[in-house]
Amino acid sequence: MAACTRLFGLGLSLLLSACAGAAIPPKGASGPQYGAIVDAGSTGSRVAIYGWYAGGDQRPQVWPVASAKGDCPIAAFANAQDGTTCPCLKKTAADAIAQAQDFLGSRLHTVPVWVKATAGVREAERRHPGSQAKILAATRSCLGAADGYRFEDAAVISGAEEGAYAWIAVNHLAGTLGASRIDQTTGIVELGGQSAQIAFRVAAPPGWLASRPDEGVITIPLGPDQLHIYAISHLGAGETAAMAAIREHNPAACADDRAGDECRQDLDWFLCRSGAVTRAGCPNLSRRLDPDPRMAFVGLSAFAYAVRNMGLGHGATLKDVRERADAICGPSSPVSPRAVLRGFIFKPAGSYPDVCFDAFYSTHLVEQGWAFDLARVHYPDLQRGTDPGWSIGAMIVEAAKQSR
Repeated sequence: MAACTRLFGLGLSLLLSACAGAAIPPKGASGPQYGAIVDAGSTGSRVAIYGWYAGGDQRPQVWPVASAKGDCPIAAFANAQDGTTCPCLKKTAADAIAQAQDFLGSRLHTVPVWVKATAGVREAERRHPGSQAKILAATRSCLGAADGYRFEDAAVISGAEEGAYAWIAVNHLAGTLGASRIDQTTGIVELGGQSAQIAFRVAAPPGWLASRPDEGVITIPLGPDQLHIYAISHLGAGETAAMAAIREHNPAACADDRAGDECRQDLDWFLCRSGAVTRAGCPNLSRRLDPDPRMAFVGLSAFAYAVRNMGLGHGATLKDVRERADAICGPSSPVSPRAVLRGFIFKPAGSYPDVCFDAFYSTHLVEQGWAFDLARVHYPDLQRGTDPGWSIGAMIVEAAKQSR
């Protein structure tokens, strides 16, 4: 149990419930079994080891066991002169195994491992066609010789798949994966550094959309269910990418002393540059399906940071973020109420200099870019599922395949 409370920054209450589940197998379960997901990102690789039970309905119950991160993005394998990525990747994998062995001892046997590469490898392939195959081959060769693991697969996942995995992770932790009604599940909006995702469950894929997995519904068999998840990802709409583009257009855009109306003009230039806003949002960001109107959403990654940076907490929505930003961001004298409030509120955000930009961009992306009601997007409740990362969702999918 002690190992569980160290992991992933999920919050103590959530982890205690997840780890407690590890000790109480569901009726008819086999196991426990263990597996690892390598989140091979653009700046590094994280090896996460999970345990799972396969219940009688073949819907796996998954919990975290160990995690280690290394500064070794596998996209570096595209460089023929690279000599550091494989040793770094092996050390990261060894660190994760060592943590798991400390926790599990002789109960841990050879761990199957799946590598899921994201934007770094997608970008490498875009710039240098053919590099993806080379990167994945080098990854297989490297981890195929890693002690304690059995290499299963290495693949590049799309932004939409990342969104679908994040949706699975949140609903797994919320206990709503097997919900009988669509509106009982939770949708997600996620704002990363380079991309932004939306994912929510639908009853079934419309015929006109089912044949477009790059911009449509991902169907995942999970136990007795076929989960249909509408997931879209917008590369370049992430917070870091947006800030770089907007600040190049206007260096003063959305600075702390700029009012919301001034800021939103620059955000409109960035978000809706391809045309007028429609019912589904900016044309270049619009959704092709609408979620159930009763469905709640949580905001992950930079959306959650915006809530905390505005001095808000659990139960807050993006509407609260917008109202707080309008109240404290904008022109002020050193002794004005706005300046005093801003100095007080910004303390939880530390020294990060772009708190107002984050608040205005994250809320404008949801309201204007995606045409979502800000009051519908909540800060994650630790009791239901905070920002778990998509790798636990990927492990649930792989565990379900193993259980069939």
